[in-house]
Amino acid sequence: YSQTTFTLLTEITKIAVGQDFQAFATSEVFDKVGISRSDWNWERDAAWHTHGWSWLQGSGLFAARLGQLVLSDGQWKGVQVLSPDYIAAMKAGTDAQPSYGLGVRLNLGDWYTDSASGEYRNRMWNPDAPRDLIEFSGALGMKVSMIPSEDLMVVRLGFQPSIGEWERAVYSKLLPGVQPSK
Repeated sequence: YSQTTFTLLTEITKIAVGQDFQAFATSEVFDKVGISRSDWNWERDAAWHTHGWSWLQGSGLFAARLGQLVLSDGQWKGVQVLSPDYIAAMKAGTDAQPSYGLGVRLNLGDWYTDSASGEYRNRMWNPDAPRDLIEFSGALGMKVSMIPSEDLMVVRLGFQPSIGEWERAVYSKLLPGVQPSK
């Protein structure tokens, strides 16, 4: 978890672009992919700073459109909304932590450190999913999972049914039914 880093980035962006971070995100991303202001809410602290690290709530449509933006390498209907370099960096882990990109969870590497417990795990994050799995991971099990090699996205809203291996089982059950695109 790196909450301070993401909150600081929202403030740096606000200063760099000369406008409120949420207004900037709306005009530069959300509006361009057809996400209505009524589809999301991003909470602020008492000083009116955006919580960069959390508390972004959105509809299923909101989540799916952001996931599609990642699957299409930052393009939306032929328009480059996010830099391809940013998307590539988002999808790349580091030597220090191969299972995390820029704000996303990845299935790269043969080990990872669990972000919640700090425990070292001597395996890839999700052995039942392809290595190119990218995931926006939210509170209480809310997820947007993207698998570019399968041209697949799964949006899961709602509460996590239990602590454990439920999300690994999703891929072992779902992927055999995925038909290759033609």
